[in-house]
Amino acid sequence: MSEAKTTLLVTDDDPQIRFATARQLRAEGYTVLEEETGEGCLRTARQRHPDLILLDVVLPDVEGPDVCRRLKQDPRTEDIPIVLVSGTRVTSSDQAIGLERLADGYITRPYDKTEFLARVRAMLRIRAAEQALRDQRERLRLILAHIGDAVVATDEAGRVSFVNRSARSLLGLDAGTLEAAGGVGAASEPLVGRPVTEVLRIRRGGDGHAEETDVGILGELLRRPGSTEASEVHAASLLLPTGDTRPVSLVVTPLDMSPGRRATDRFGGFVIVLRDMSAFLEAQKGLIERSRQEVARSITAGLAHNINNLMTVVIGNADHLADSIGNDPGLYRWIRDILTSAHRASDLASEMMMYTQSAIVRPVPLCLNDTVRDTLTTDLVPRGLHVELDLALDLEDAHLDPSQASTVVYNLIRNAVEAVGDASPQRRSRIVVSTRNIRFDRPDPTPGAEFSHVDVIPPGGYVLLAVEDNGTGMEEETRPRIFEPFYTTRFQGRGMGLAVVLGIARQYAGVIRVQSAPERGTTVRIYLPAQRSG
Repeated sequence: MSEAKTTLLVTDDDPQIRFATARQLRAEGYTVLEEETGEGCLRTARQRHPDLILLDVVLPDVEGPDVCRRLKQDPRTEDIPIVLVSGTRVTSSDQAIGLERLADGYITRPYDKTEFLARVRAMLRIRAAEQALRDQRERLRLILAHIGDAVVATDEAGRVSFVNRSARSLLGLDAGTLEAAGGVGAASEPLVGRPVTEVLRIRRGGDGHAEETDVGILGELLRRPGSTEASEVHAASLLLPTGDTRPVSLVVTPLDMSPGRRATDRFGGFVIVLRDMSAFLEAQKGLIERSRQEVARSITAGLAHNINNLMTVVIGNADHLADSIGNDPGLYRWIRDILTSAHRASDLASEMMMYTQSAIVRPVPLCLNDTVRDTLTTDLVPRGLHVELDLALDLEDAHLDPSQASTVVYNLIRNAVEAVGDASPQRRSRIVVSTRNIRFDRPDPTPGAEFSHVDVIPPGGYVLLAVEDNGTGMEEETRPRIFEPFYTTRFQGRGMGLAVVLGIARQYAGVIRVQSAPERGTTVRIYLPAQRSG
């Protein structure tokens, strides 16, 4: 039978009645437990947790209604249906007393067997339905507790009735900070009963600077009982207990507790779903930045190509004109100026092509130590400025084009020279160029004090070139733009220095990190994949 696993507890101090009742129930396929006292019933109910208790009203130690009350007040047994049974207390007032003591049913003896068994099956169906409802509520509770979005429910007056784990996390109310945030405990219960506009302080706009609307969206809905429409806000800021704000989107939905209600009826409350938009906005910002860089590279590549074509014609014609003018010093000086400017424009186009990674390269294994020494033999560093070298003796080779290696070192040192030149005259200028072998066994995230074009450096071996200066440093608003082509804070700068270095680094799967602060100088580190020998 379908009830084969159903367990019933029969409690009666009369052994003949208890035996007869148990026999009838076992014949229907039920498992039957038997007790003759109220204390025995309490003990067995707590230990075995039966599906139904048939309890005699008159017992030798504890009255049946009192046993019933104690079972219903015990969290371990409160969900067990209890039917009081009596052959002596059969009046309406007797039954009323039993039901007032929290009994679920009352049967008087003598009873018809068929009716008795039907009542038992009815009580078990009710229990099964209640258990299914409890299971459903528990599943719903677990879903709401673990869902990624923050969920806050209110009653019809706008008081908080439920707060899930994500909502507490969004509010910063974790186990370690709750007591400091107004004495709110780790569970959601201490929030229950508080006005939702106190728990969720919302500002319109995602930047956290717009006018605060504690009773704006939420208060408006609480005062609008006739609508069943959900309200959505895609750009809002949540004011945290710490005073900080967090960008959120939210949906506020009225709860219609009675499907057949009229438009003038009151609601059963509201459900407010909030989503933390911080990661989305950060990803969107990154996507916009990458798109902007791609556009910049595309435009720069086109410009470089056109400039090269134009300068090829200018230089060719200027050379031809220089061979044709004879001995005219004044005219030759003008032609020389044309050639100088044209070659500078051609050099700029070459830098632009390096930034866009469209230059023709011939990479070979080379030691950056040699490139550094060769670069310092030029007139790059002015007299009186000493550049300290801290070069690794066992530095591994990097695989890149020699001219690009020279461009990298030249641009980094030139930037450092210009930075210390702009610094206060009272400060003793200092530039340090160093190289190292570096290996990362796992992805290495960019430290918070540094700025980079990537979030992490992939595992592997790298050759590190670092150029450090104690110059003017960079303002916070400048750092995010340092890799942009043509961006410069110098009057005569071309804004291609770090942009070119970045283009070369990317071409060889390298990474650049920059650390800088006003009046504290700048350190640029470039990591290029090492080419191990053998």
